[in-house]
Amino acid sequence: MSDSYNPRNLPTERPSSMDARGKRVFIHPAAVTGFYKKYRTIFYTFLVFIFMVLPWTKFDGEQTILLDLPHRKFVFFGYIFWAHDGPLIFFPLILAVMTLVLVTSVWGRLWCGWACPQ
Repeated sequence: MSDSYNPRNLPTERPSSMDARGKRVFIHPAAVTGFYKKYRTIFYTFLVFIFMVLPWTKFDGEQTILLDLPHRKFVFFGYIFWAHDGPLIFFPLILAVMTLVLVTSVWGRLWCGWACPQ
């Protein structure tokens, strides 16, 4: 690897991701290790476990989370919503989306690095 990347000497005649011979310069990220990596792995494993288990658990005789589209029935922690309840839950859903946007903009690295289920 004779060509090293120096951001001050970017070529103007070719893209910066290409070397002088026209070959692509690949970026190889380093493996992430450290104190927080272990805890982040434990945390998102726990979150994925919760997301996978909630639909199979019962709460007040109903599934904890149920989205029954053919029957237009939605259950969320014991509260049953029908399709005609949409206008009633519109503002709480908008509030939840705006809260998610606010949390992402203020604590984005915390959300995307620790809690985002991707």
